[in-house]
Amino acid sequence: MKAAASRMLSHVEISEMSNVLAWNLYDMYSHISENRRLEFLVTLSNLFASC
Repeated sequence: MKAAASRMLSHVEISEMSNVLAWNLYDMYSHISENRRLEFLVTLSNLFASC
């Protein structure tokens, strides 16, 4: 395993990745039709619950 891949992520890196993920999810949500949004949220909730 490469040294860079095995190191721990810093708090700043995790924060930046979280912000990018949040904005990407918001962008996806905003482009989904009204009647599919609940399905998207349930799927997303199930995904995070399985982590």
